[in-house]
Amino acid sequence: MGLDTRIAHLAIGSHPNDEQFRLLVESVTEYAIFLLDTAGRVMSWNAGAERIKGYRTQDIIGRHFSVFYPPEERAAGTPERMLQRAEREGRANHEGWRLRQDGSRFWADVTVSALRGPQGELRGFAKVTRDMTARQRERENEAMLAAMFERASLGIVMLDVSGRYVRANPQFQRMLGYTAEELAQKNLGELADPEHVEESWRVLEDLVQGRRSHAVYETRYVRRSGQVIWARNSATRLPDADGRLRYVMATVEDITESRLAYEALRESEARLQAFTGHSPAVMFLKDRECRYRFVNERFLQRCGLRREQVIGRRDEELLTRAQAGTVGGSDAQVLERGVPLEFEETVELVGGPRYSVVSKFPVFDAAGAVVGVGGVATDITERRKAEQALREQRTLLAEAQSLAGLGCWEWDPASGRVSWSDELYRIYGVERGVFEPSFESYLERVHPQDRGRVGALVAAAVQKEGAALDFEERIVRPGGEIRQLRSRGEVVRDAAGRPLKVVGACLDITEHKAAEAALRALSRRLVQAEENERRRIARELHDQVGQNLSALNINLDIVLGSLREAPLRRRLEDSLKLVDGTLQSIEAVMAELRPPLLDEYGLGAALAWYAEEYAQRTGIQVSVDKAGDPGSALRPETAVALFRIAQEALNNVAKHAGAKLARIGLSLEGEEMTLCIEDDGRGFDPAQAPRGRWGMTTMRERAEAAGGRLSIESAAGRGTAVRASVPL
Repeated sequence: MGLDTRIAHLAIGSHPNDEQFRLLVESVTEYAIFLLDTAGRVMSWNAGAERIKGYRTQDIIGRHFSVFYPPEERAAGTPERMLQRAEREGRANHEGWRLRQDGSRFWADVTVSALRGPQGELRGFAKVTRDMTARQRERENEAMLAAMFERASLGIVMLDVSGRYVRANPQFQRMLGYTAEELAQKNLGELADPEHVEESWRVLEDLVQGRRSHAVYETRYVRRSGQVIWARNSATRLPDADGRLRYVMATVEDITESRLAYEALRESEARLQAFTGHSPAVMFLKDRECRYRFVNERFLQRCGLRREQVIGRRDEELLTRAQAGTVGGSDAQVLERGVPLEFEETVELVGGPRYSVVSKFPVFDAAGAVVGVGGVATDITERRKAEQALREQRTLLAEAQSLAGLGCWEWDPASGRVSWSDELYRIYGVERGVFEPSFESYLERVHPQDRGRVGALVAAAVQKEGAALDFEERIVRPGGEIRQLRSRGEVVRDAAGRPLKVVGACLDITEHKAAEAALRALSRRLVQAEENERRRIARELHDQVGQNLSALNINLDIVLGSLREAPLRRRLEDSLKLVDGTLQSIEAVMAELRPPLLDEYGLGAALAWYAEEYAQRTGIQVSVDKAGDPGSALRPETAVALFRIAQEALNNVAKHAGAKLARIGLSLEGEEMTLCIEDDGRGFDPAQAPRGRWGMTTMRERAEAAGGRLSIESAAGRGTAVRASVPL
C-alpha cells in the first residue's frame, strides 16, 4: 500500500491532531505531507513539507495550496482541476514545476487523495509531494545528450571492449556511408584504412587497459564507396557505476578538407622556399636596425658575397657610403610610415651599373608593430637596354612605314581603345590630337558602299576564332578624296579563346589599283590588237595566198589533163599534192588564228570543232557539253576570250597533265557565262606553280580583259579544273 494511500486511510475519521496520524506524518522527511480542507486550504504541515517547500507551519496553515503553483499553472486552473479530479476519482496525480517560498522552482511529483467520512461525505484532501528535481534534471540531461548524439555535427560512436561498434549517430553514418545496422556488424579494424589499422587497435587497447583515459589522434577511414577520408578522433573511457569499463566513446571529425589544405600549405611552403631560392629577383629581410636577417641566392650572386658575410650586417658594411645612404633613406621611410614603397635604383657593381625596380614593405609582428623591412628587387638592366633598342627600332619602323605607305593600328574590343601609327593618320588625312581614333570613327570614314561589308568582316573575326581578317576597302578623306586600302589583321586571344586585342596594318594601294586598272585596259587593248591581227592575217591568207594557191591548183590540174608523157605527168601530180597540202595547212593556220565557226555559229560550235581536231592530234578524248551555250547573246570579244582560254587550257593538258580524258562545259548562270575545262590528269599544287608558266597569266588576263575572273582547282592525283566566268 502506498504512502499516500496509507495517509488517506488514517485520515478518514481522524483529525490532523490525532496521535497516530501525527506520528506517521512527522516520521517522513523526504515527502511533503499535509492535509487540505474541502476548499483547498492547508490544514497540516510536516517537516518534509517545510524542507521541500520552504514554508514554516505558522506561515502556511490556512492558505490555499495554489500558492505552490507557478502563475501559468494557476492561470490555467490546474490546482482546481486537481481537487475536482481527486473528488471525482479518489486520487489525482501530476508532475510539474512548483514554487518554493523564496520563489525558486522545483520539479514535483504530486498525489492528491480525497478524504471521506463514514457516510462517504468529502472531509478534505491529503496531498503528498516529492521533490523530483534531480531526476528531472537527469531526464533532461539524458534527453539533451540523446539529442546531441543524434543531431551532433560530429560523428559519435560507442565501441565495446572488443572494438565492435555498439552505437553510431547519424552524422557518423553519413560520414562513412553505412547504416546503423551495417555498422553494428563492423569492428574498428574493418573501417580503418589498412595503413592505420594497427594504430587504431593500439589506441583502443590503451583505453581498455586503462593506460590512458583519453586519446586524441588522426587516422584514415575507408567509406563504403571506397573513398578514403581523414578524421580526428577524440576517444574516452565510459565506466559503469562500479568503475568497470563498459564502453569507449569517441567523437569523429571529418578533417579531409583541412588535411588536404594542410598538405597544400606544406607544398606552398616548399614552393616558396624553391621560389626564393630560384627566383631571378633579389629578396631580403632586415630588422629595425636595418641588419640583414634573410637574403636569397640571387642577392648573394648579385653582390658576389657569401651568406655569412651578409647576415647580421648593415648596408654601410657592404656598399659605398653614397649607395648605403640612398638605400638607408628608403628603409627609413618604410619603417617610419609603415607602408610599402616602390622605386627604381641604380647600383654600381663590378660588371657596371645595374638598374632595378625595388619594392620595399614593412614587416609587422603579431601586435601590429613594425619590426623590420622586406624587399624585392627585380633587375631591369636588360629591359632598359631592350627598351632603348625598341625605341630605336620604332623610329626605324616609323620611317619604313612612311616610305612604304604602311600604317599600323591596335584595337582593344573590351575597352574600345584604339591606337594608330603616325603613318595611318597620314593615310586617312587626319591629324593626331585633332582626330581621336575609335572603331566607330574608323567606320565613319569607310566608303558607304564598303562600310557594311567591312564591319561584318571585323565582327566575324573577333567573334569566331580562326576567322581571317584580310580585305580591301575604300576610305573617304576629310576633303572627299577616296583612297583604296589593303587591310590585314590578327585577333590576339587568351588561353580561353577570348579576344584580348586586334592588331593590323593598312597599305595605301590607290596608286597600285590605278596602275592595275591601266594595265588591265592595256591588256584588253593588246588582246584586241592580237585578235585584230589574227583576223587580218587570216583574211590575207584567205584572200591572197589561199586564192592564188587555188588558182595555181586549177592551172596545174588543166595542164595535167593535157599531158601524156609519164615523167612530166608525175612531176605535175606531185606539184598538185604539194599545193593541196599547202592549202590544207593554210586553212588550219587560218582556223587557229580565227576559227570561222566562231563568227558564223558561235562559241559552242567552235569548241566542238576544236575538241575534235584536238583529239585527233593528241589522242586525248574530249567531250563538249554545250547545254549552256548562249549563242548570239554572247559578245564577240567575250566568245573569243573564252575560246582562247579553252585552247590554252587544253594545250596545258596535252603538255603537262598526262590525262586520258578531258571535258569542256558551258553553263549560264544569270548574266554570267562560265567555261570549265576539266581533265583526269596527275594534277598539281597551284600555290607551287611557277609564275608565268603554263599560260596561267595569259588565261587570267584574257578573263579579266573580258570583265570576268579565272580560277584553277587542282591537287596531286586528282586532275585539274580551269573555270572562267565572264559577263554576257
